[in-house]
Amino acid sequence: MLKKKILYTSLLLCAFSLTASASQVYLDEFQALGTNITSQVKADTEEKAQFCQKVIKDETLRLEQLLSAYIPSSDISKLGTSNGNWVEVSPDTVEILDLTKDICEITDGALDPTVGTLVKLWSVDHPNHRVPSPQEIEEALKKSRL
Repeated sequence: MLKKKILYTSLLLCAFSLTASASQVYLDEFQALGTNITSQVKADTEEKAQFCQKVIKDETLRLEQLLSAYIPSSDISKLGTSNGNWVEVSPDTVEILDLTKDICEITDGALDPTVGTLVKLWSVDHPNHRVPSPQEIEEALKKSRL
């Protein structure tokens, strides 16, 4: 389902880009996923560019609502606080987690989605960073794939 949405969105954006007779590039910036995101769309009218940029922004924000560990109502946050209990998540979240698991295996753990608990120990998202104790690290490692 998610693959189809991404494919259709990509095809739509490509169709607009390929039909652009002018070489006008339109920029848009917004914040999501903890960073600034800039999109560049080549289109023959500003209206077409704005449509494409809205699709990009809306899909990015939708996925952020599902996958952010910093949004308490997200699927990822629900999973992270479930203490091993079953949690209902969206089909897109399931598909993304399945793909992430595959990438983790292919990369021999270079992309490991289970290290969030370990990473959060350093409080990188807070102004008062700290080095966790060896005991805290040991406990967090029990919850990760490593």
